[in-house]
Parts: sequence; structure tokens; C-alpha cells
Amino acid sequence: MNQPNSLVLKCGDNLKFIQIHQINCDNLKNQMIPLQSLLKALKNLNQKGYMIFNVRTNNREEIETNAYFLDIKHDLDSNVLNIDKEINQLYDCELFKKSNPNVSNLYRILWRVNISDNFYTINNDADIFFTLNHFNFQDISKFNTQFVKNLQLNNVDYYRLKPNLFFIEEKIIFLILEDNNLKEIKKLLEHFFSQYFIFILILNQKEHSKLIESNEVGLLDNLKILNFKDFAMLDFLELHKENLLKNT
Repeated sequence: MNQPNSLVLKCGDNLKFIQIHQINCDNLKNQMIPLQSLLKALKNLNQKGYMIFNVRTNNREEIETNAYFLDIKHDLDSNVLNIDKEINQLYDCELFKKSNPNVSNLYRILWRVNISDNFYTINNDADIFFTLNHFNFQDISKFNTQFVKNLQLNNVDYYRLKPNLFFIEEKIIFLILEDNNLKEIKKLLEHFFSQYFIFILILNQKEHSKLIESNEVGLLDNLKILNFKDFAMLDFLELHKENLLKNT
């Protein structure tokens, strides 16, 4: 059953209204918008629904990626929030666009094919999955851009001292490195250790392990050396709390 701008699902006396928003995958990649950031934005806007990513091959054996947000409501309010406008303004690009809500569209979004023995490489589109799932730990320049976006989204005060060095909440020095650059780490400690809490994130897991095992940098109360798993667990809204900053 169709309503203006909505698809209506009826089960007994219960009605659900579905609005389909197409997500621009090119802008997701180009703007390097993390999935966590997008989910947080939708949550902050009190939106409930499903985010769906379809990956398929076309007639030319090329990989195509399509993404949708199915906005589910239990009633229609004339003062309903314009999600497309809010999301697009937040990320300063056309990310969401309302799609024509008809049953055939919904079937195409939810349709699945049987499992087969055919395999395809998606190297050319792999960036979208790195970008969506967390941060792009494979490329430090992309990671730094995503890091800044995350600080801004969480309204965290920061000053960018260098492309990979940040002064956060007037108490934290945050250094991002691809590998175990001991010379740069020691230089940072000489300048800032006595004044601030220091976070050092090393994107390469092997290089992180090498630094920890070398004992070149000891365990200090106001120094934390992170790998990508540690970083994924970091809550930027809690950075001001002393118990998070200090080693236990």
C-alpha cells in the first residue's frame, strides 16, 4: 500500500511507514565518511531503520555497489524531520536522496541471489568498505581526514599542529604514525611529556608490536601507545576523564 512519499506495511491493525533514502556511495568514498559517523548522526536525529549495502555484478561483469537507508516510522507526522537535508548539510555533500517508495524498489533492495561458485575481485571498490566500517588504517592521509571529521562530529576541541599531530581538549597530544618512528616519538616526548597526556597511534600492527616489544619507550602514567584495535574502542566523548587518560 502506498502513501505519499511512503510505503505502508500493514500487519493486522499495526501500520509501518517506510521511506527509502538512496545513499551516494561515490560521496561516501570521496568524502571518506565512516559508517560509525553516519550511524551516530542518524541516532542523534532519532531515526530508526535499516542501512543496506548491495554489491552485485552487471552484464559487463563489473562490480556495482548501492546503498540505502530504510527509514521506518510507526506514524506519519506532518512536522517530520527532513533527513536528506539534515544529513547533507552535516557532511556538506549530497549523501542522502529520497527514492520513489514503491514495492518493486523495495524488492530490488532486499532481493538476494543463490550462492554460487563464482568469485570476483572488488579491489577497485575496496575503499568504500575500509571507509564505511571504521577508519582507513591503510592510508594515513585518509585516516587523518577521517580523524578530523570524527573530532568535529563529537564537538571535540582540537588544534592541528601538524597533519598527523593534534592538540585536543587543551590537555592531550595525539600523534598518528604509520610505523615505529622512534626518533619522532622521542622528540615528541622531550617537548610535551611533562605537560600533557600523550596518545601515540601506530596504524601498522607489526610496527606497533615491534615498538612495544623493544622497550624503547617505557610504560608511563600519561603515555598511551595505541594500535588500531585500541583506537576503535576509544570514546572521544570520554577523553576529558582522567581514568581514561591514565594507564592502569
